[in-house]
Amino acid sequence: MPQKGSSLSELYKKEIVETKLELIEFPLHEAAKMGDCNFLRECLENKVSVNSLDRSSSTALHWAAYTGHFDILEILLTISNVAISAQNKLGDTPLHAASSKGRIECVQLLVDSGANLKIRNSQGKRPIDVATNPEIASFLQTTMAERGLTELEAADYLGDEEDEECIEHGV
Repeated sequence: MPQKGSSLSELYKKEIVETKLELIEFPLHEAAKMGDCNFLRECLENKVSVNSLDRSSSTALHWAAYTGHFDILEILLTISNVAISAQNKLGDTPLHAASSKGRIECVQLLVDSGANLKIRNSQGKRPIDVATNPEIASFLQTTMAERGLTELEAADYLGDEEDEECIEHGV
């Protein structure tokens, strides 16, 4: 018997969502990959953890950044405990993912939301190092400079090993 104030179609919809959540191994990740805002919201309303990890140790935020679903990123970034700079098995953060795929709007949103620009992945590369788009590389370089990039980091970015050694040894 339907609860007072709820229609039969609402009850069916709720049951379908719950069944869908049970059948899909990583529902939040799937919603992020597909860009399905409604399913993403349903997952979150059903207490699917925003920071849950899939087999690659990626979060839904990684997948939204990788696939370029800006609207999904916006939703996920409104959640207070979202791990914006979580690293997956490759050491990549969502910012690495967006940067490597050339997703400028996603890169800007992640940076504006506080993503760490200096985290290195398992290959020792930062988001700026994996940027495939010159506009992204320029944006990240400017942002790093505005945030106080150290001399050593600047020399490292420019690939100047001699300057790196001088800076490290105080010369």
